[in-house]
Amino acid sequence: MERELKNILATGAIPTDLEITYDDRQGLWGGLRIIIDGTGGGTREKWDRGATRPDLSTSELTSTQIKECIALLVELEAWAQKTPDRPPVPDEGRATLTLRVGGQSSHIWEWFNELTRNGRLLQIQKQMVELTTTSEIATDAQTPGDNKAQAQTLSRQARENLDMGNFEAAIPLYEQALSLDGERVNDWINRGLALWSVQRNEAALESYDHALALDPNNALAWMNRGNALHDLGRSQQEIMSCYDRALESDPYLARAWYNKGDELGHMGRFIEARACFENAYELGLTEAAPMINRCNDILMNDSYS
Repeated sequence: MERELKNILATGAIPTDLEITYDDRQGLWGGLRIIIDGTGGGTREKWDRGATRPDLSTSELTSTQIKECIALLVELEAWAQKTPDRPPVPDEGRATLTLRVGGQSSHIWEWFNELTRNGRLLQIQKQMVELTTTSEIATDAQTPGDNKAQAQTLSRQARENLDMGNFEAAIPLYEQALSLDGERVNDWINRGLALWSVQRNEAALESYDHALALDPNNALAWMNRGNALHDLGRSQQEIMSCYDRALESDPYLARAWYNKGDELGHMGRFIEARACFENAYELGLTEAAPMINRCNDILMNDSYS
C-alpha cells in the first residue's frame, strides 16, 4: 500500500479503483462513515444514536483534494497498524481506516476513546470531513445531484456485497447505480468483476468495455478485460494486448504483471514469464514467489500447468 500511495503522489495519476474509508460507527451509538474514491466521489454518513438510517451527504472532489488526502495518509503511514490490541472496556468501540487500490488493501484501527490522544486517525477523519463538506453536492436543489447521491449509496452497498463474495447480490445494485449515473467508471469495472466471478464472462467483457469507453487508459479495466478474454478462450494475442495496455497505464499494477506472466507461461515463454512474476513479487505480490520457482523448474523440466 505504501508503494501505491507514493506512486500516486509521484505521478499525479489517481487510479479510479482507489477507495479510502473511515468508519467509527458503534452499533446503536451511531457514528460516522466517510468514503472517498478515485473518481472524485465522496460519501459521508452521520448515524445518530438509535437511528435506523443515516444523515447522508455526497460530494465531488477534485484531483487536488484527493491528493491532499493521500499526502496525509503517506505522512501518517496510514497503512501501518500502530495501536496494540487489548481487551476492550465496556461500550468501547474502534475507529477504522480501510485503503484499497490496485488490488491491494490495508486496514488499521484505533480505540474510539483514544482518538484524541493518538491524534492519528482523528487527523484523517477531520480532513475527510472537511474535503467532503466543502465539495458537497446540493442534492435538495437539483435532480442530477439527487441521482448521484442515490448512485453512490447503491454503489457502496454493492461494494460491500462484492467484498463479502455476494456477487449475485452486488450485480443488480451496480446496475441500479449505473442507471442513475452511467459515468461511474469504477462501478462498471466492479460490475464486470462480479459478473466474471459467476462465470458470466461475455457480460463482464461488456462492462469493462463501458468502463474503457469512459476512461481509455484505465489499467484495472484493461487487466480485468484480459482475464475475461482468457476465460472465454480468446486468442492469446488479444489477451496479452489487454495486459500490455494495463501495464502501459500503470506499471505498478502487480496483479497485471502476475496475470501476464501466467499467460506467457501457457504460451511456453518461460523466461519472459519469470520476469513478469519477478516484477509482481517486487511490487509486493508475495504469491508470485512460487511461480518464479516454478518457472525455474520448468526451464529445466519443460512443462507448465
